[in-house]
Amino acid sequence: MPQPSRERSFGNNAAGVDVWRPGIYSRRGWLSLAASAPLALSAPPNPVGVLYRSGAEAFADAVEALKKRVESAGGVCRLLDLATGGERIVDAPCQLMVAMGGEALEQAARAKQATATIASMALRTDIDKRSGGLNLVGRVALDIPAYQIVTEVAGVLGSKTRLAMIRNPQSQKVADAAPVKNGTVQVVDCAKAEELLPTFLSLRNKADAVVAVPDTTLFNGATVKPLILASLENRLPIVGFSTSFVRAGAAIGIYPDFREIGKQTGDLTVRALAGERLKDETPRRLIVGVNPQVVRLLGLDLKEPRSSELVVVK
Repeated sequence: MPQPSRERSFGNNAAGVDVWRPGIYSRRGWLSLAASAPLALSAPPNPVGVLYRSGAEAFADAVEALKKRVESAGGVCRLLDLATGGERIVDAPCQLMVAMGGEALEQAARAKQATATIASMALRTDIDKRSGGLNLVGRVALDIPAYQIVTEVAGVLGSKTRLAMIRNPQSQKVADAAPVKNGTVQVVDCAKAEELLPTFLSLRNKADAVVAVPDTTLFNGATVKPLILASLENRLPIVGFSTSFVRAGAAIGIYPDFREIGKQTGDLTVRALAGERLKDETPRRLIVGVNPQVVRLLGLDLKEPRSSELVVVK
């Protein structure tokens, strides 16, 4: 190797005349070269793939909060919208996949996605049903434990309120919750959509409010409207599970704060990237939605929620 500090080399000045300059192998030359050379940047990490379908406010809020949380920890999110071809999830590598909603889970499973996956924005039964073959490492299910529903309803309607809960026994397990065991809540099974209205009407004079447990088989566009009419005619309030349910005529609704669900999913994502083992989670924060017109029609005297945010749904 040439001796440092003695080496020289020729170069041309602006006029093309040969001049002496320090050789690139000299000590001074090395320092000069190091100072002028650009720093080598480390390659960006493979992104976190976020599979979802746009068009619903709840998903928009959740995805935005998830992205913000991951990026605050130095991660990168690649949004894969099913409405614009996001099902092509194998086009680029992802170090982790987050499936937001049952449809996203189904698409990921259909694509035989082998990447470690976090499920969010879906009920536990939907996650179990649609995630076959996926490498699930964590989940944020939308199911609200029965004790939380009872606590929130009692806080808003009063502790002496007689509550009934309609559930589909084929897909929901609420009977193991403490409020159900000690008799605070009367659980009524209903497995078919055509049985929903008779089941609801059977609770007249037996309950002061009826809680609808989320289930697409029972509560859908065809069944909700006659259920709301029966509620108003019989002055039997319904406790719904979404903003749209409350807007349709449920007196109140108890459902997750979807922006908080996104942040919660982001927390799980950051921990998964750090190599932590994850536990399944349920919503950390709830919203109590109120339909003021229905509340007035039914003569309800509502109180402030104990721990959740009260939102007036218009």
